[in-house]
Amino acid sequence: MASNASLLKWSGLCAIVYGFLVALSYIASIVGIGYSPVLLSRLDPFQITATYANRGFGCSILIDFLSLPFLFPTLVGIAFYLKEIRQAFSVVGFIFLLVGSISMMLSCFIRYGVWDVLENRMMNNSLLMENQILLFHSLAGYLRFMSLPLLALGYLLWGLGFRRGRRPDRIVGTAFLFVFLSLCLMPLSSSLSLSESSNIFTMLNTLTISASFIMVGRLLRKEETPDNLA
Repeated sequence: MASNASLLKWSGLCAIVYGFLVALSYIASIVGIGYSPVLLSRLDPFQITATYANRGFGCSILIDFLSLPFLFPTLVGIAFYLKEIRQAFSVVGFIFLLVGSISMMLSCFIRYGVWDVLENRMMNNSLLMENQILLFHSLAGYLRFMSLPLLALGYLLWGLGFRRGRRPDRIVGTAFLFVFLSLCLMPLSSSLSLSESSNIFTMLNTLTISASFIMVGRLLRKEETPDNLA
């Protein structure tokens, strides 16, 4: 049981750190470019290149990149905790979230690579650079788009699973259900113009993910697994 407690406490710490990094990444993006990165698909190649060269946006990408080592231990810890409440919800939800998170990780790696190329001025041909950035940006966007339904299903299952537990578990379950709803609304962001109103869906998604990971992190840090809840 001591090893189980250590796993939960470590995963809880990772969850809290990840929650804060998600919020910090969004803030850096908004400060740097003034709108959500989701809306980059509406820009032309020159504007996309200029956006990747923006330091605020670059900081956002770097934070996303640095947050990845905290995400996967968190998922393992949450799945381990939830299996004591509802094992089926824990396992299937973990599979959806793991595959979706890997897709998001690949998208993050691609965006980080594009930013690193611009930051270090590795290309002299501006036209070639714009075309390649557009290509890799489109690939990153495709991977991100494909991850949304997987993540949404994973958070839905985990939310329903946690709702079967004790009161602290039910609060976390409600938070995960809000994440599910925000992910379902995310595709609407790309259909809106570059205005303050167009950021509401990504802001909602950021707030729900950040809050839910911080809450589940505090729950895991209590170093005990829920017993006799089936």
